[in-house]
Amino acid sequence: PECGACAGLCPTETPALRLTRGRPVVDDDACVGCGLCIEACPTSPKALIFEELRP
Repeated sequence: PECGACAGLCPTETPALRLTRGRPVVDDDACVGCGLCIEACPTSPKALIFEELRP
């Protein structure tokens, strides 16, 4: 099922995150690495995993 807790939180002009078949997909080129989507994810383990967050 599609959660959507992370949808709409992306602070970039062009959202770096979209839901595809209910799963979050990140556009690496648009992502600023703020981590807001990770914090909003209620699942355990998180549906999003980043190797490195940007300051």
